[in-house]
Amino acid sequence: MKKCLLIQPGAFGDLFISAPIAKHYADLGYEVIWPTRKKFSHVMQHFPYATNTILDDRVLDSDWLRSDVIKCLELAHSLKPDLILNLADRGPHATAELPWEKFEQTKYRLADLDFQLKHNLDWSRDIEKENEIYDHFVGDEKDYVVAHLTSSNNDRVGLPKDLNKKVIELRQFKDDNIVGWYKVIKNASAIYCVESSIHCFIDGFIKSLDCEKYLLSRSTLERGQTYTVSNYWEKNYLK
Repeated sequence: MKKCLLIQPGAFGDLFISAPIAKHYADLGYEVIWPTRKKFSHVMQHFPYATNTILDDRVLDSDWLRSDVIKCLELAHSLKPDLILNLADRGPHATAELPWEKFEQTKYRLADLDFQLKHNLDWSRDIEKENEIYDHFVGDEKDYVVAHLTSSNNDRVGLPKDLNKKVIELRQFKDDNIVGWYKVIKNASAIYCVESSIHCFIDGFIKSLDCEKYLLSRSTLERGQTYTVSNYWEKNYLK
């Protein structure tokens, strides 16, 4: 079997963005080898079409992602893959965004795939965990909205003041990871979300959601700016 080394060691949001790329190449007959550090393995286990290998804990650069990319490139020498998909935004390699691109679009250009594939996220669901979370936070509530208000940079934003429905804020639940919130998200009447790993997860299946979806502004960005494309999100709450 041909081997594909996918270089995107993290972080969580980038894993969800890159997973449809891994699935595509697996469907083409490649063994997709996807190295990450151990902290991401609980998400990687939901991508059965990729072989997750755990990187060692050497520190090769002050930037942890660049350090991990260097380790992935070292692996390439021993694995001798037929294809290397270097999707990470750290050197030593040339993956600069083009002037009109967002970082996620760059990954799909480098993979030579249509960016719309990003919305075809495929993952193995944990129905038991989904039901546990749904029963705990939703219960018998029929009309509720979900919100994720803290970005990966720990920016925290507020909700619209005129919101009068029950709000379920997505947060850590026991040993849960992001995908366990799928049932809660899927049955919400609206979603309010700041750009984050959860936002990237939702964007992976956003075309299947009938509810309203609102992107909230991150305080570290200029008025109206976003890091992501987010074509299927309402952006009227961007400051």
